[in-house]
Amino acid sequence: MKTIKRDYISIMPKLVVCFLWSSLCSVLRKNILEPVEQMNAWIRGAINKKKKWK
Repeated sequence: MKTIKRDYISIMPKLVVCFLWSSLCSVLRKNILEPVEQMNAWIRGAINKKKKWK
């Protein structure tokens, strides 16, 4: 019983850290990657327009 409890206590912080890290990553992905993708799409659109003008 004691060993199971000790393992649980040692694993718990890792699980919490993993959970926080994954949620942080998803927030960062939303805040950083989405605007970057929009900007890339806008730049691509601008490049395509320039190609059409030539």
